[in-house]
Amino acid sequence: MPINRVSCLTVVVVAVMISGCASKLVDPAMSASQAATDAPALSPSKPNDIMALGVRLTQNRLSLFSVSRGKYTFYVGGVLKATYETATKILRISSLTHEDKIEQTCEYSPRGVLFIDPKESNKDAFVSSCNRLALSLNDYMSR
Repeated sequence: MPINRVSCLTVVVVAVMISGCASKLVDPAMSASQAATDAPALSPSKPNDIMALGVRLTQNRLSLFSVSRGKYTFYVGGVLKATYETATKILRISSLTHEDKIEQTCEYSPRGVLFIDPKESNKDAFVSSCNRLALSLNDYMSR
């Protein structure tokens, strides 16, 4: 049976489409350093970068929007959960245990400034931990 030219062309077009999509897939085992090179530069100590991170969370395809609460949520199981409230423009990033229990929550004002509880005993460690969470969120959203 002779091969129809249209069938051959269809097979070639489908093969090209599949190979193009495969090149955009992200390896889940990608190292943090590779993800960091692909992610936009972020300095957690700069309020403008934190504000931009909140806006990026609203635009990420994996963020879920709750109409009743007016907030976006980005969740990475056993690692972190981030929420961005559209009305108040407050960004919260929480570190999670493997059982998805919240270990620590970092809350940023609409101006991108980290809220620090006056009762916090080790403020430097808290700020450092929040910076790591913001960088992790940035990396995960860039994948």
